[in-house]
Amino acid sequence: MPIIKRATIPAALLLATVSMAACGALVVSTTVPTSSTATPASTTATATSTTPSPTPSLTPTGVPSGPQLDISQFGVEMTLTTGLGEVDYDILGAGATSHTDLKGNPYTELPSVALWTASLAADPACSAIEQDGLVTIWVFSTNPTTLSLANGPPGYKEVGQDWFGITPEKSPQCTDANPAEQPAVQALVQAFATIQAD
Repeated sequence: MPIIKRATIPAALLLATVSMAACGALVVSTTVPTSSTATPASTTATATSTTPSPTPSLTPTGVPSGPQLDISQFGVEMTLTTGLGEVDYDILGAGATSHTDLKGNPYTELPSVALWTASLAADPACSAIEQDGLVTIWVFSTNPTTLSLANGPPGYKEVGQDWFGITPEKSPQCTDANPAEQPAVQALVQAFATIQAD
């Protein structure tokens, strides 16, 4: 059974946070769901536009100041934008694996982390995001900055003894052109910029 963690913001607390935004940042710890029938934090809207969504930029445009997503398996946390609502993650893989890059250099990769929002997962047209995530955080136990990876992250952050990189989804996963998908990807990329030891 996959490991799924959630960072949740109760609706009443979210409303209080919005009305008292000047009072400071809200910190919420992760919770483990007790069943697969957990109620999503919010509902989703759908759009009828068939215009393709733009590819998200991997350059953060601001620093989030909201709840913390604690990825305890790697001893790291990220600050989420309050408007994201509930963010879930899944650890993809069971242990460290050894590989060679495109130039034959050896490296060790740890299980990656897929992130998504519960509100998008509640949209039946976005069902693939719980398998693939809106973004994927790559984790390496060896320094990957000199590696040549075909589809790897464009950059890395060293936290503790591990190295972390992020890649957004390769293409939109919501078949209904859900307008919340690309903003959620962008917000998760911004959250990654805050990754630090917990």
